[in-house]
Amino acid sequence: MKSLRGIALPVVVLLAVVGLIALAAQVADVFTNGWAALGLASGLGAAWILYRSTRSWVPGRTVLEIDFANGIVEQMPSSPLARAQAAKAYPLLDLLDALERAADDRRVVGLVARVGTDAPGIARAQEIADAITTFTASGKPTVAHAETFGELRSGSLASLLIGSAFQELYMQPGGEMGITGLVSRRFYLRRLLDKLGVTPEFDHRREYKSAMYTLTEDHMVEPDRQAASAVLGAQFDQLVAGIAVGRGLDEGTVRDLIDRAPLLASEAKEAGLVDDLLYRDQVYEKLRSDWGAKARTLDIASYLKRANRPHRRGPTIAVIYATGFVTQGSSQFNPLNRQPFMGSDDVGKAFRSALDSKKVKAIVFRIDSPGGSAVASETMWRSTRLAIEAGKPVIASMGNVAGSGGYFVAAGCTRIVAQPGTLTGSIGVVAGKLVTRRAWERAGITFDDVYRGENARFMGSDYPHTETESERFQALLDAIYDDFVGKVAEGRNMTFEEAEGLAKGRVWAGSDALVNGLVDSLGGIRASVDLAREAAGLDLEKPYRLSVFPRPKGPLAALFARDSRDDEKVLLRELLGATAPIAELAGEVASITEPAALIVPGLTTDL
Repeated sequence: MKSLRGIALPVVVLLAVVGLIALAAQVADVFTNGWAALGLASGLGAAWILYRSTRSWVPGRTVLEIDFANGIVEQMPSSPLARAQAAKAYPLLDLLDALERAADDRRVVGLVARVGTDAPGIARAQEIADAITTFTASGKPTVAHAETFGELRSGSLASLLIGSAFQELYMQPGGEMGITGLVSRRFYLRRLLDKLGVTPEFDHRREYKSAMYTLTEDHMVEPDRQAASAVLGAQFDQLVAGIAVGRGLDEGTVRDLIDRAPLLASEAKEAGLVDDLLYRDQVYEKLRSDWGAKARTLDIASYLKRANRPHRRGPTIAVIYATGFVTQGSSQFNPLNRQPFMGSDDVGKAFRSALDSKKVKAIVFRIDSPGGSAVASETMWRSTRLAIEAGKPVIASMGNVAGSGGYFVAAGCTRIVAQPGTLTGSIGVVAGKLVTRRAWERAGITFDDVYRGENARFMGSDYPHTETESERFQALLDAIYDDFVGKVAEGRNMTFEEAEGLAKGRVWAGSDALVNGLVDSLGGIRASVDLAREAAGLDLEKPYRLSVFPRPKGPLAALFARDSRDDEKVLLRELLGATAPIAELAGEVASITEPAALIVPGLTTDL
């Protein structure tokens, strides 16, 4: 199956040679022909049109390619560092749009993908698997191949879920089937802190809010174990069921195979987890014989650019992203851990832009966040309420996780959609400080101060809370928690007592969140768009336009934008921000400054 690039490149080179000859002739004739300048311009224009035509050409028999090793992201970041690290990753919506477009494109005759690498999270894997299944239903063959599944890593179950959505699945003869199950592991620092002479002064609302246990305990406490077990059990059941359906196996058989794993490639074939053991070149040789020698491969990202994405005309449904940790101000990116931060300012601007557009009839609020700042969460929650009050329904579409602040921002939406495996809820708050006075004294370092204001040293690490400070601290936690629960109750049409029964900091799988009323339905972006159109009173049989707000900047646009100086500041801030965790670990020796208050309605990762 010859690559399209192999055809396009010689054509472009030939056109370039012809163009140079024509241009040379024009230059030679410049002194005798007054129309030389016009001829030169015409030649350049013709060469550009021909070049663009090769770039936009989709062969008559195209086989789409997906390499899941490139990774899947919710959206392509605008940050220069983040964009460089994302490299060839596919934005999820682009992948879904390309598969939908290709299903009805007569030029596309099949789909081949490389799977088996790290999965993009359980919920996202479920959405991708559903899209592959829908594409297969169009009658076009789908084939997946893998070098290995996991190499002893338990995350390969989600990768196998994606692979099982294809009609045919092959694995390299020396590969492994590392589907050993799922595990939720915590780490605890309490004993280390005791040795260092550091005392954690934290509290939470309520017992399932597990973030503080990392610092205050040396083992998994019962409420945390109960919640983690329930979520893990639901996700495990979903993966087993999906793999069983995709591979035509009994669920009990899949469970037995997982308990036997890791499996040799020969054992995986014998059990029916893969169709055969073939190397990549053998898979493609088989495709040539099945789909014809004239079929050409084309990466799905290139295909979308050439064929154009669907849903480009009609009433507009806006898509606004809320990805990463919740923070005040502008969105940021930490290049060390590759984690994005969604800023309440940027999300608010996106909502205002959608509200100002008369073409926008409804909004899909795509959320993938473990939480963060309580104040920033409330700011974004307010944006959703203003949109709804303005007559534009807002449908929350949840990705891998919508926990704590990530659920807070969804609580006021018109409807909430989650995948079965989405981590949902964690309605609670945790806050506190580390008292380091004894640790410094052991090192021979002492501190002294002067202050004005009874609680001026409220979050100082030199002293534990006074009785007055402790009273204020508890009042603060109560206020944040009650506000969070109250907004959930209002948005979900529950009493405060009903919402509080589902809160207490507990995390739910999306499937359980549906049962207890924290979400309205299960599905992905496509299901959320349909609900948005329905809520806006649009005819579901008529076309619509799907538009991301704000419109993403391409790399060239970002480079040559007028606010390039601001981009430089953002880049510098990201580089400096990346050193923050190192500075925090080094403690006050480096900066001799007080630690910031950790008031975050977030999951363990917020700390």
